[in-house]
Amino acid sequence: MEKFFKWFIIIGRYSSIFLDKQLEKYGLNSSHYPYIMRICSNENITQEYLRKIIHVNPSNITRSLDFLEKNEFIKRYKSATDKRTSNIVPTEKAFKVYKELREAEHIWFNRLLKDFTKEEKENLDNMLQKITLTVLEDFNVRKEHRK
Repeated sequence: MEKFFKWFIIIGRYSSIFLDKQLEKYGLNSSHYPYIMRICSNENITQEYLRKIIHVNPSNITRSLDFLEKNEFIKRYKSATDKRTSNIVPTEKAFKVYKELREAEHIWFNRLLKDFTKEEKENLDNMLQKITLTVLEDFNVRKEHRK
């Protein structure tokens, strides 16, 4: 297990490079990936809830959402029930990127897991979920934000 970090860093780095190439034509990069994916799959999500489920600090989310709004990937509206929060709605432009990212995920995962059996893929998924839940637990992330 002494190379645990090494493997995660290598996989993360090359996954980011792959996503950067997919997103380049939209003026986006891999750091925008979790925003596009979560916003498009949770329409009308609040900024605070988004921050919690993608596990970033408030300044990062504000900066990223400002960029996405300026470039017409999202629209933000003040919440009708709580004026301190914003609801985030994806635009058609965001949905176009989302659709391509879903396809890119499929291509990337198939490439990475091409030599795995179905059972190995399921086991890996279960183990990664278990590791992630342990990390979130260790950092006292509330259960409803562990999606």
